[in-house]
Amino acid sequence: MSDINLKTAINLPSCLTPISGAICGNCGSILVTDGITPAIFVFSACGKLINEIPTPTPYRFITSSQDTGTVLVLGRGCQNRIICLDCCYNEAFEFTPFLNAGTIKSIYPLSNGRLLVSYSDLLAILNRRGTLLNSLRENNDPFTEFESAVPTCDGIILLYTKRGVQYLELDSADTAFLVAIPTSVRLRNLTKACDGTVYAFGVQGYKNAFLVPVYANGSFICDALSTLYSDSCPL
Repeated sequence: MSDINLKTAINLPSCLTPISGAICGNCGSILVTDGITPAIFVFSACGKLINEIPTPTPYRFITSSQDTGTVLVLGRGCQNRIICLDCCYNEAFEFTPFLNAGTIKSIYPLSNGRLLVSYSDLLAILNRRGTLLNSLRENNDPFTEFESAVPTCDGIILLYTKRGVQYLELDSADTAFLVAIPTSVRLRNLTKACDGTVYAFGVQGYKNAFLVPVYANGSFICDALSTLYSDSCPL
């Protein structure tokens, strides 16, 4: 993904209604699911559709780890069925976490078989057997909902919604920083490139999907966010 301009968003063709997207660690392509079609849509780094890979069932979430090259998906609906895909995007194995904390919102593969898992009111680390290893953050606010999280060398970037407004937050031992996202844009999930840059996958309107860099080199990339809208503001 090194050829991407960090100040611009990557727009995807409006040929589907996307629900989740990830940068593939193996090839730098963009993987997209729509939650309805039993397929993974593969885009080039410049946003061109290059492949549509049939799958046994639709997926509501897709993620890829830049550290391990692992691609994971979540099954359709409210089930917490986590499926690991092989290098050809075939289903290799699956499991359901033992932790009953509601519907999983996002997952991110870590080293040593661990998973960073976002529930609506809990951010936790699980192992591949689905056992809770560490509860990182609990949400006791009924008006707040965790949506996605990825690790960085500075801490964890968390996407959440509070009273209808989305926020990006850097949660670390040293500092906390927020960026508010206007309601004209809806971020679906976070993903990472090989160089550690954190991207947000989202939509503007009904089908205008995009992938935009939001965090790199220790700071949020407000210039990239402003390519989508003019009224974004750090808090």
